[in-house]
Amino acid sequence: MPPTTRAYFDYNASAALRPNARAIMCDAMDITSNPSSIHADGRLGRKYIETARCAIGDTLDVSPNQIIFTSGATEANNTILKGFAGKRILVSATEHLSVLESGVPVTSIPVDENGIIKLDEFENLLRAGETALVSVMHVNNETGVIQPITDIAAMAHKYGALFHCDAVQAYGRIPFTRESINADFTTISAHKIGGPMGAGAIIFKPQTTVPVLLHGGGHERRQRAGTENFMAIAGFGAASADAVHQIPEFQKLSVWRDAIETKLIADGCILFGKNAPRVSNTICFAHPTKDSQTMLMAFDMNGISLSSGSACSSGTIKPSHVLNAMGAPPAIINNALRFSMGWNTTQNDIDLFLKIWDKLRV
Repeated sequence: MPPTTRAYFDYNASAALRPNARAIMCDAMDITSNPSSIHADGRLGRKYIETARCAIGDTLDVSPNQIIFTSGATEANNTILKGFAGKRILVSATEHLSVLESGVPVTSIPVDENGIIKLDEFENLLRAGETALVSVMHVNNETGVIQPITDIAAMAHKYGALFHCDAVQAYGRIPFTRESINADFTTISAHKIGGPMGAGAIIFKPQTTVPVLLHGGGHERRQRAGTENFMAIAGFGAASADAVHQIPEFQKLSVWRDAIETKLIADGCILFGKNAPRVSNTICFAHPTKDSQTMLMAFDMNGISLSSGSACSSGTIKPSHVLNAMGAPPAIINNALRFSMGWNTTQNDIDLFLKIWDKLRV
């Protein structure tokens, strides 16, 4: 029989919907509106969008006019990358696949064994030819490693390149603003912070030309054609306000993370990125003799939801390009698991994980 109790540790894939996000979405679902219509019903839908735009702007210290809503971070990342097609683009070797496989040729920036960009080699690449765009994620989705983003942005700008930061895994987890990371383009997602799927955003620096991916209408000030998903956007705004306000609480997850890592190390596990700055909720680890596919199935059957890395491979288990770029041996990569907590993780969840781990590790 399936377990009656489950614990969810895949928050880097998607977070539980926050109560305030659920409540405002339920309100929005009760109206019929196309936010582009000028009548009263249309204006009501528009109000949800602009309220969310203001809420997100407040969290990143930007004007609402610097925010373009999209269907998610993948669309947002594709919009930026495709806008520089035919020009030289540098991206880190550990980027999300929505950057690495956007359909635009890119040049890879090497990382060290902890997944941190090698700044000297990055600068050599910048010196080697005119670069239009540098794209580096703030926090890695598989390892939780935090890049020295201000140094990377400064170096990109020094050589005349624009800087794009995929901040999906950083938003609502560590404090930052658009200005503090000095990004020309920043992309974020709703469902990673406790909002709904179906909403993302591009935040851009003033006086910066933003690429357009979707054409055919005047939506989002002619920056993104298509009727806005105002219900999802409303939830995005509510979740953003809660997530950023609760960053101090989120960072306390490091107490549980550290306790679990101590246990994993004692049991012979390898931790990836452990010597680099990381967000408080993420552990990427491998047991030398336990392959990830077998362990994921065993954990699942015992009520634990984990991941083997990114959740963007159509439900398949593939070797991690992130760990490969970090120089991990193939045999260890095949054993890697990702454990990620979130805003409503509890002590009971942690206790259940440790209980099941002791059962499965032998």
